[in-house]
Amino acid sequence: MNWALRNGESLHGITIHTIDAGIDSGPLLTEAVFSIWPESDEVRDVWQRSIRYGKLLISDTLPRLDRITARTQDESRAVTHYRRDNHALGRAQRLDQKPVHRQHPKRAAARCYRPRHPHTASAGVGPALRRMERSSAVTSDSLATRIRGLERPFRLLVTGGGTGGHTYPALTAVRATQARLAQHGKALDVLWVGTANGLEARVAPAEGISFETVATGKIRRSSNPLKLASPANIKDMGRVPLGVAQARSIVSDFKPDVVLSTGGYVAVPVGLAAKFCRRPLVLHEQTVRLGLANRALARAATQVAVSSESTLPLLPEAARATAIVTGNPVRPEILTGHPDKAISALGLTGFDRTLPTVYVTGGARGSAQINTLLQGVLPWLLQSANVLHQCGSASLDQCRQHADTLPPQLRARYWVSDFIGPELPDVLTLADIVISRSGAGTIAELTALGKPAILIPLASSAGHEQAHNAQHLERSGAAIALTKENATTEQLQHALEPVITSPERRTHMAHQARHLGRPDAAAQLTTALLQAGLNE
Repeated sequence: MNWALRNGESLHGITIHTIDAGIDSGPLLTEAVFSIWPESDEVRDVWQRSIRYGKLLISDTLPRLDRITARTQDESRAVTHYRRDNHALGRAQRLDQKPVHRQHPKRAAARCYRPRHPHTASAGVGPALRRMERSSAVTSDSLATRIRGLERPFRLLVTGGGTGGHTYPALTAVRATQARLAQHGKALDVLWVGTANGLEARVAPAEGISFETVATGKIRRSSNPLKLASPANIKDMGRVPLGVAQARSIVSDFKPDVVLSTGGYVAVPVGLAAKFCRRPLVLHEQTVRLGLANRALARAATQVAVSSESTLPLLPEAARATAIVTGNPVRPEILTGHPDKAISALGLTGFDRTLPTVYVTGGARGSAQINTLLQGVLPWLLQSANVLHQCGSASLDQCRQHADTLPPQLRARYWVSDFIGPELPDVLTLADIVISRSGAGTIAELTALGKPAILIPLASSAGHEQAHNAQHLERSGAAIALTKENATTEQLQHALEPVITSPERRTHMAHQARHLGRPDAAAQLTTALLQAGLNE
């Protein structure tokens, strides 16, 4: 028996682990869902004793098994589920191999585990598992059949943008959908609807994507309800009906198979137009908490794709029935870095490879706050680590001047630049620890790569979304969050010290980060889009 276990895929508060390969005879175990997963030594022990040539033997030491899915090796037979009582583990169960067409769908669904614990039910786990059953009606084979049956390009209308957090996940989803269709010899016809001043107005044309604009308005949030009724907000809200009319005309003319909204205020008129024109609408939320635009559109959506299972209990009740967890798409190149390439490309000849490497970034334009905090701990930090620092163009001269005051042996282990471009995947792979903001894109990349992090949220982020993201990772043990008054030099050193000095701590944080990561998020979102567009 030859098998490999892939850890780290989470779904609605439970964890999916996949046996990727090879039992010589009998069915392949393709999915196992657990409330709690044991440590690695126990994993090996349990699975080696639990899988025997087409039989699934449930050990009493296996904690909280919720469901098992298995297929025969040629995948022509039924998906089978093991169901346990909520309070006790079952004993040995044999995998049913009855063909799919001979299984009554209601009886097959009845065998699926339905969580009854009040906590898991409140988190939306039960509906999530039922949705997995419904979505299995469109299997990968039947979806591929529908794709091959297309007699014209698949039409995708994308809306969302304003910032990179909304724009780049949409762009990654477009690329992934185009690649999936190309595998079957089919083409993708894309139209991006955004604002004239948003980032998407530059990104879409540069990628060869058709682009149109609509009128829209931005809601300026405030804790003071009176300020919400400001003249600027009233004026912008008055533009929304015009934007809806413009978007409705665009949607009617383009006739998309599906509409993808990644948030941003431009998404509201386009999402409403999709609803009015009866086109499938798939929302994607990058952060833990729904943004204003996606919150407004959630009830109208065909499907709501979220980046974290922690988002599910925060959704409007009606939206939970259509929610799936896909993760936040990351650029494929981020996952292909090599540390030696970073050493060579950046000329890091003074780095001591026996020491951990810390990558510090405040984003493309840098962060004065992070730069200041780093300078306060830099002499101490360089005694036990190498430091890569992306500081932004506004702070480059000052950071270099500060670096020149360091002793030569420490200065050799410090590299600073205003911007890191195509070398970023290699830099991230080289880094053992990352100090950064906690925007949705950053979180997706760090967790996909399994990087321990010290997160310093941007205090002014909309809806405090960065603070929520950072705290989510901290609760999971993947990061340390320095929010508000805790973002001081002393607290940064206090947070760094145990991570720098303990390889075991870094390994644990990396494992927890990888557990949250979804490197296949673009593929999952692509599947959701194609299913929505081809399932009419």
